[in-house]
Amino acid sequence: MHILNLAVNKGLNLICESVKKVRSLMSYIKTSQPVRDSLKVLCKVKGIDYLAPKLDVKTEWNSTFYMLEKWKSIEPALNLLAANDPNVRQK
Repeated sequence: MHILNLAVNKGLNLICESVKKVRSLMSYIKTSQPVRDSLKVLCKVKGIDYLAPKLDVKTEWNSTFYMLEKWKSIEPALNLLAANDPNVRQK
């Protein structure tokens, strides 16, 4: 298992900047109730299930996978949110 963690962490380092951007966005959404409320509405508009943002734990690579998976599944609603919220665009 340790070797798997090392290999995955090496791979994650290759996409480090992208992961940081997703982490920043998810953190912003998680800490702002109005943004979460807007995202819930936009998920409904797009016909997708709202998934509460969850941050990854650096020592658990699978948590990064789950964070990215949630981000990808709500991406259509996030795009609408970014169009209306300059703070989201900056993340």
